[in-house]
Amino acid sequence: MNQKERAELLSGIMREMLQKIGADDFFGQELEEIIAFRTILTEETDRGCALMSSSLLEHRLGQLLKSYIVDDKKIHKELFEGNGPFTTFSSRINTAFALGLISKTMMHDLNILRKIRNEFAHNPTNINFKTNRIADQIMDMQKKEIDK
Repeated sequence: MNQKERAELLSGIMREMLQKIGADDFFGQELEEIIAFRTILTEETDRGCALMSSSLLEHRLGQLLKSYIVDDKKIHKELFEGNGPFTTFSSRINTAFALGLISKTMMHDLNILRKIRNEFAHNPTNINFKTNRIADQIMDMQKKEIDK
């Protein structure tokens, strides 16, 4: 099966699964964006998947934070661009947790994803998800809930 066929199959399975559990209504218009994003990841290397996925999560955290801040373009620009306090993935994770918008477990896992992203972004060697230090971090995400 080639990549295109695999991507189409995966998209169909995701769409069907979300419809079965009624989540397609929850996602609304974003469902197609989610499926398209997942389809793109099918064609990516491990490095590409890590960079793209963390970028999406960082962006979504920014959107979440903006939804709790006064709707003012100038303020958003000052906070989320240049040297603003919410320009980094780390600051967005910590702020979302401090405001009670994400759980401790989610903060933990997002920080691991951030570290994995940084490893791929700043390491010029041929690494992948099976590289020991990355695989260990992935396993750390799969541990039991830490909220308790």
